[in-house]
Amino acid sequence: NTHPIFTYNWECMVSFLWNTEAACPIQTITDTDQACSIRDPNSGFVFNLSPLNNSDGYVVSAIGKTFVFNICGAMPACGTVAGKPAFGCEAGTQTQELKNLKPERLVGMEKSLQLSTEGFLTLTYKGSGPSDKGTAFIIRFICNDDIYPGTAKFLHQDIDSTRGIRNTFFEFETALACVPSRVDCQVTDSAGNEYDLSALSMVRKPWIAVDTSVEGRRRSFFLSVCTPLPYIPRCHGNAVGACLLSEEESLSLGVVQISPQATANGSLSILYVNGDRCGNQRFSTRIIFECAQTSGSPTFQFLKDCEYVFVWRTVEACPVVREEGDNCQVKDPRRGNLYDLKPLALNDTIITAGEYIYYFRKLTYENGLLKINYTGGDVCHQVYQRSTTIYFYCDRRTQKRSPELVLTCPHLDLDLVSVAPVPYLAYMDGDGNSIDLSLLSRYSDNWEAVTRTGATEHYLINPPQETLIVSCVAEPCPPEAAVCLLDGSKPVNLGRVRDGPQWTGGVTVLKYVDGDLCPDNIRKRSTIIRFTCSDSQVSSRPLFISAVQDCEYTFSWPTPAACPLKSNTHDDCQVTNPSTGHLFDLTSLSGRTGVTAAYSEKGLVYMSICEENENCGPGV
Repeated sequence: NTHPIFTYNWECMVSFLWNTEAACPIQTITDTDQACSIRDPNSGFVFNLSPLNNSDGYVVSAIGKTFVFNICGAMPACGTVAGKPAFGCEAGTQTQELKNLKPERLVGMEKSLQLSTEGFLTLTYKGSGPSDKGTAFIIRFICNDDIYPGTAKFLHQDIDSTRGIRNTFFEFETALACVPSRVDCQVTDSAGNEYDLSALSMVRKPWIAVDTSVEGRRRSFFLSVCTPLPYIPRCHGNAVGACLLSEEESLSLGVVQISPQATANGSLSILYVNGDRCGNQRFSTRIIFECAQTSGSPTFQFLKDCEYVFVWRTVEACPVVREEGDNCQVKDPRRGNLYDLKPLALNDTIITAGEYIYYFRKLTYENGLLKINYTGGDVCHQVYQRSTTIYFYCDRRTQKRSPELVLTCPHLDLDLVSVAPVPYLAYMDGDGNSIDLSLLSRYSDNWEAVTRTGATEHYLINPPQETLIVSCVAEPCPPEAAVCLLDGSKPVNLGRVRDGPQWTGGVTVLKYVDGDLCPDNIRKRSTIIRFTCSDSQVSSRPLFISAVQDCEYTFSWPTPAACPLKSNTHDDCQVTNPSTGHLFDLTSLSGRTGVTAAYSEKGLVYMSICEENENCGPGV
């Protein structure tokens, strides 16, 4: 996106010219050749679905039937269509064994992959022959960077016997449908072990892999973890996660699309796909993390089938460990650091909040940060018991802090970093619709704005928070900043939230004021974020628009959080989230038997989900 350009000022009419993709008509691009990859005409990014090719296909059982299909390849178990292998089929009975499959309706005579400039990616398989084009599988791809390769789900089947139409709709969640961008670095395996690679994710500089191969002297691998590489001369492309540079060439080895993947046996890895072309494939990068009591560096292992493989032995790849200590001391099991909070225990710490006064004496530690939990307090709201959680964060700028109340009953959360009250971010627009920007809240990291290609500036934003999430690492943002600019040796405070959001000119506006001094040494830097409703951009980030005289900064943020809140009411024990389209299905909890709970000395409570309870009267 470019900036508006002033053209003329004549008779009180000021004119600007603005060349932007936002002014282009919505387009739908269709590929009917391979129906496997398609290019976004706006960003140039190629959505490549070839990693989803699986000869065993994707089996979905629903409505008493079995549906089987493949992506980017034929489905051998379905037989042939006009002498060629089919791409999908329907069977009249449910089975998970392909050898028992009895195909009835085959599809794949025609196939097409469509991408709209609104971000919808759809694969369609039609008919088993020229006389059966009314049968179709329509597969809508949903971005989910936690799922790779992907999972298929039946949505519904539309049948019109008069017109000979039988359309079956599926939803396919996969990271390959996501626009490349930063992904979540936290993952939990099937055994319940938690991993967090966030400490390896660096915004301002890349990791350089160790390469002991013969070619290692003539090339360099630049890697990132969970976030795109910063600007590196000759490394081209958007949201690149791995790049190879040598005297002869520069290659993108994959983009950031897929979150780290963990298995129950302790295997932890991250995969970057859709790099530059490699013959009839594309380069990809796989980083395998191994738990070790060392910081470690990524090490190149081998290249196979256009995939570069690295191994990284590091303490950050170990499962998250929770430790508790006595006598106000606790040791970090990963790094051996000893934390001593005894100076805080010399006297009672007293917090007053309304009519209540809280006293704190005993301290402990848990889960990689200093934390204390108090439970079993007095009853509040005649339902809950009061409990208290205190988090302690490192702040090198101060020698003394006092906790401040964040949230009361049923939880009292206290933070020993300067945390001011969060502005209220739920409000009504001009039509009386409720809008809640707190859905954008992040408590472990900040949003990073999208800037122009090759830009060295990094803008960090946390709209629902009074201040950015800061930690005791090198070059933190100012603790009082809610918007921060990283460009050079000193971070710049671009403002803090003073008031809640305002509804102005049909959009939601949030203003930040009282940042660092502007270059004129008179004004203070300020920031405006304009939130626009966009149901389709679930994982969008703020977009940098302009910086007028390096003093007044403007961002645009299309997001579902700026849309009016909706509610849905469905039958059949199912309901769909109107914002995300996610289907909540409580059918597995239904039944006349229900559940039984003891209600103190007064007896038992019988409850069923979505059905009558056999222990209650009719209709109850």
